[in-house]
Amino acid sequence: MEAGGEGGGGEKEVGGDESQRRLDIRNVGDMSGLFNAVSSKNSDHYNTGNNIISNGDRVEVALGTYQCNESGTNCAALSIMLYPNNLYGSIECTNDTADCILDGEKSRRLICAEEIAEQPLTLRALTFKDGQGNVGGGLFIYNALVNIILCVFSSCRAEFVEGEFNSGGAIEAGGSLTVLTVVNIYATSFMDNIADNGEGNDIYKDLYATITVHNICPSPYSSTNSTVGKRTYIVY
Repeated sequence: MEAGGEGGGGEKEVGGDESQRRLDIRNVGDMSGLFNAVSSKNSDHYNTGNNIISNGDRVEVALGTYQCNESGTNCAALSIMLYPNNLYGSIECTNDTADCILDGEKSRRLICAEEIAEQPLTLRALTFKDGQGNVGGGLFIYNALVNIILCVFSSCRAEFVEGEFNSGGAIEAGGSLTVLTVVNIYATSFMDNIADNGEGNDIYKDLYATITVHNICPSPYSSTNSTVGKRTYIVY
C-alpha cells in the first residue's frame, strides 16, 4: 500500500551569494513521486523518473510504506525499486525513526546507487524491508559515495542465482580501479538479512570499496557510550 499524497516543496539558499542556485527540498508522499524524484538511471532497460531533483537537493519522504505497482511502471524495473545514477543529495524520511518503509515484497532490490563520485548520496531514516536480488538485496552500491544514517535493513536477501555472485544480503558495495566506493554508516540496524551463499548476510564489500561503521551518533544526537553493534556482519 502506498503512502499518502504529494506534499509541497521548499528552497534552501546555499551560502550568501544570491547568484548561487537555491537547493530544493522536494516533499514526496507516494511511490510515483519518490520514483520520479530520484530514479535517474537513463537506459532502455530501466524506467527513468520524469522530475529528477538537481544534484545536492533533498527529498523528504512522507511516513508510510512504499511499494512498486504490479506492472512496475512506478519503479526503475520490476527487479529494482529506485536507481539513482550520477545523482547526489539526500533521501530522508520526515522523522528519524525509520517510518518510511521501502518494501521490496521479496521480489526486488530496493535501491541501486551507481556512479556518484562528486558528492555523497545520503540515505536517512529509511527502512529497507524484504529487498531481494542476487547481490545487495536491500542496497547495491557501485562507484559511489554513500552515507547511510539511522536506517533499518530488515529481512533482505541476496538470493542464489546460478552462475552469478550471490552476496550482501542487506548491502553490497563495489568499486573499480578508477573510482573507489566509500560508504559511511551511522546508527543503522540490521535484522534477519541473509545471503544464500553465506557471503555477508548483512554487508559485503569488494577490494575497491571502503565501508566504515561509525560508533558516533549522527547530528543532532549525541551519546557518551556509542558502540558498533556485534550483529553487523561484514565480509571483506
